Amino acid sequence: MKLTNKTKRLIKFGVLIVFVILFIKYSTEIGKLIAIIADAVFPLILGLIIAFVLNILMKGLERVYFPKAKNRTVIKSRRPVCLAASILILALIVFAAVSLIIPEIIRAFTILGEEIPVSIEKLGKWANKHLTDTFLADFFNTSSINWNELFPRITSFITSGATGLLDSAFSIASTTISGITTTVVALIFAIYLLANKENLIRQLKKLLSAYNPYRGEKLGHYLSTANKTFSSFVIGQCTDALLLGIIIGVGMAIFRLPHALLTGVIVGITAWIPIFGAWIGVIVGTFLIFTVSPVKAIIFVVMFIIVQVLEENIIYTRVVGSSVGLPSIWVLAAVTVGGSLFGVFGMIFSVPLAATIYKIVRERVNERLESKALGQNSAKALTVTEINERNIDK
Repeated sequence: MKLTNKTKRLIKFGVLIVFVILFIKYSTEIGKLIAIIADAVFPLILGLIIAFVLNILMKGLERVYFPKAKNRTVIKSRRPVCLAASILILALIVFAAVSLIIPEIIRAFTILGEEIPVSIEKLGKWANKHLTDTFLADFFNTSSINWNELFPRITSFITSGATGLLDSAFSIASTTISGITTTVVALIFAIYLLANKENLIRQLKKLLSAYNPYRGEKLGHYLSTANKTFSSFVIGQCTDALLLGIIIGVGMAIFRLPHALLTGVIVGITAWIPIFGAWIGVIVGTFLIFTVSPVKAIIFVVMFIIVQVLEENIIYTRVVGSSVGLPSIWVLAAVTVGGSLFGVFGMIFSVPLAATIYKIVRERVNERLESKALGQNSAKALTVTEINERNIDK
């Protein structure tokens, strides 16, 4: 007995209703099960992300590693050599960023510890001199605060919690070991994926073709679109963030502003987050500079606004905007929703995901409109043909 399309739709709707009811009833158990599965597959997901980033570097290196060579040894060595070079480059980038940031952060906090009491005292004197509101003047007046006694009290408070600190240290050590193990497993999985990516892709295509060739072809097209969009986004965002960080660092060095290296690195890293990211770095940099000189902090903010305007209109539109192809309103919506659901990583990866969905939906809409237009033209052509045939019969 062959089911009609209406019956099939009713069955699908009924199954969906049952699934929703069961999900609501057992939401707590399902949530726990999802968390267990997520923890189990997290190293593999991390490996996929690492493989995706390394693949971008590896493809670029393979294009320049004796591309016209005919020697079999050279051809066979292309993949392992380029893969090893990609891992080395990524490791050097991470090491360079960490080695630049950590000493600067330590130096910045050291300066903050020295400058904050002095800055508050200066602000209190300025309030006493210029503010008529006695409450504000008293609030900012720090002459009664003995900073020499305050810091020893803080140290004593921290020391009294030595047991808690030991427990925290043990927890941190355990988390660190677990993180290292996860990273190693993910890296091994990523290396395996990249070393055999052609075979894995061929096997996936074969599997899809065996069960549903049409849907397999569609899925392959969707995955190809996602790969191109995410690759373009990563390359463009890296280039944009690097250029912005360099421009900010060099500009600060020219104007002799403090913490030029640290601020440039922070702005370059936070610029990975679309729209809001660079401003987060600027807020941190402004605070650091303000503790040294409020005037220089104002100069830094003005400089950044000028650089940001030029960057958005020249660099970002050329490097990132054209490659992603997502209108600004949808970029803002993607960043907002992604940040609410998944935090910083959601803000970063929501843009290429939204761009992929936007491209696929746009393709489907254009296909449907073209199909309808062809149908209408065919109907008109048939009508004209019928009229001509009637005239011939007459």
